[in-house]
Amino acid sequence: MNDAELLRDYVQRQSESAFAELAGRHVDLVYSTALRMVRETALAEDITQAVFIHLARKAPAIRDGNALPAWLYRVAHHQAANAVRAESTRRRYETEAMNMALSDNESSAAWESIAPYVDEAMEALSDDDQNAILHRFFQGRSWSEVSAALSVNQNAAQKRVSRALDKLRLHLVRRGVGASASMIGMAVAVNAVHAAPAGLASTVTVTSLASAAGAAGASGLASTVINFIAGKNAVWTGAAVLMLAAAVSIPILAKSNTRPTKVHIGNYLVTAPTGIAFVGDDAVAFVMAFAGVNERPGLAAPDDSFHQVDGDVTIEWGRTNDAVVARLTCSKPAGVKLQLNQESWPGFTSRFTPADSGVKGEAESKNGRKLTWQLEVLPKPAGITGGEVSITVTPDAPVRFVAGFGTLPSFDKVDDFLATAKQRYMARRPVATGGWGDFVGPIAENLNNSRIYSSDDRVVFHTVGRAWAYGKPNNAPLFGWDSFFNGLLASLEDPQIGRQTVRSILAWAAPDGFVPNFAHWDHNASRYPNRLCNVRSQPPVGALCVWKMHQRWPDLEFLREVYPKLARWHAWWFTVRDGNHDGLLEWGSNGQSAFEAIYETGWDNTPAYEGAKMAGNSLNVNAVDLNSLYTMDAEYLALIADAIGEQKAATAYRQECATMIRRI
Repeated sequence: MNDAELLRDYVQRQSESAFAELAGRHVDLVYSTALRMVRETALAEDITQAVFIHLARKAPAIRDGNALPAWLYRVAHHQAANAVRAESTRRRYETEAMNMALSDNESSAAWESIAPYVDEAMEALSDDDQNAILHRFFQGRSWSEVSAALSVNQNAAQKRVSRALDKLRLHLVRRGVGASASMIGMAVAVNAVHAAPAGLASTVTVTSLASAAGAAGASGLASTVINFIAGKNAVWTGAAVLMLAAAVSIPILAKSNTRPTKVHIGNYLVTAPTGIAFVGDDAVAFVMAFAGVNERPGLAAPDDSFHQVDGDVTIEWGRTNDAVVARLTCSKPAGVKLQLNQESWPGFTSRFTPADSGVKGEAESKNGRKLTWQLEVLPKPAGITGGEVSITVTPDAPVRFVAGFGTLPSFDKVDDFLATAKQRYMARRPVATGGWGDFVGPIAENLNNSRIYSSDDRVVFHTVGRAWAYGKPNNAPLFGWDSFFNGLLASLEDPQIGRQTVRSILAWAAPDGFVPNFAHWDHNASRYPNRLCNVRSQPPVGALCVWKMHQRWPDLEFLREVYPKLARWHAWWFTVRDGNHDGLLEWGSNGQSAFEAIYETGWDNTPAYEGAKMAGNSLNVNAVDLNSLYTMDAEYLALIADAIGEQKAATAYRQECATMIRRI
């Protein structure tokens, strides 16, 4: 039966099975639309529930059942927009559940630039155009299915979809997205729809029908729907059964008090480069570290869908929703200890108690909310204490474990999940060929394993190196030009955290534009108070790196966000580093020696300025390198200014660039 027939069956005969079929058919579309906008899985589930409650109540007023995807999309978009407006603080969604569909580098790259604007562009389309795009690309239907849904022949369906896709492209062009119509279609088809959480279709069916039906006749509805969904092998929760038994109207799904709504998972604790950290709601953390296996970081997917730790034991793990699955293998018997950190970041304290085949973790946030976490190991560990799990791995007996918040994945899914995750990552991992060999792959691995979480800033960013943190979780430093280069290099495959790294160093910029040599680093408090070097900067490469990042992953909003600080930094140089007032710059360091002024070059121990003396706060030598970099900075600021519509500033930067070239 098509959508129109199912909807008619539900309206005319109150057929719960018809409604359940519609919910199962369209829940992924509704959930993904909400998730794109609110970037929070629990809230997306709530919105999905609200949309289907609305459908249950408004079904008689829907005139064209075959246009149901467009109707659901509009309602989901409206509900999500209301939820976003209601949020007092925008929460960033760090990493999404693994999308099991294969994708290539091109579609992934295009999707990064399309995703922020796709819903806005879709909202601008007519109902007919929305419907055409939704059927073909969001729901992946064949041309015969699309033509049937649109009630036209296949040739007309293809033309309608093509015209709608062109209109979508034009809306995206206005937002600075330059992908072709075919690339937009491919990117949307591969990336736009995520599988809704298991059982969500069943839950929304039950809640929506109960809400629409009210108390009257609820017992009959309950038995009918339970029988129908039981035939679909759905997983039922006690809450859903109780809700039906009580036959009450519940507007949205209840949230668990023991499960966080925002989760970071990765090797994000600076002191545990091969460990796995679970951070919930920026308030609590559970950390596992591996000991006794001479481990070293290896492959690391930017979305944390696959990691490989090499050593005496090979550890493969990947994130799925708010949990991880893992497998330990070896070529000779080895003992591994999973160490569970009692304290990780300052103020984050967790407690662990042994369970039958693993450990249960509990933590309490500063506002008193209790969160639970669990670890299960197969086969059963040789020893379990509150803070350590002892595991024996042999060549013929791999060890598997699952850990995280909420319901954990089953052990029989671990091997297939890891194989698929590794295959997907290797297919899209950046690779170089030629005389230098694959130098790009190791760069990506190094950057992806240098991402750390900071509880003081509540963000994940790239540090210059874990050893510089001196064993303190919130002491991973940001070095000036290193951070811009890290952001650019990360953009090989991880633009999201690359941009965050740039934001992190610019967050330490002073009102006058000064960007510090280093920040977020308790290095020498007596000389450098407030965790930053406030006496010297580093080479002005910010505009270069930001523009190159934009070229690979276009993002005009990011350009608009960072441009003011980059522009102020550019202006800062001539206010403090033209000591002889000849229109050319010198390196320097306020109130310090020539030796320390050379640190501003970023070369540290370069012999290029041996013999130079301090003249005020600058060296007594005009710096060819600094003036050249400053001129380049003006060139790239002009490109950024052009892109964001600041033509007057762009012209001024180009004039300055020409002037500096003549002076040099």
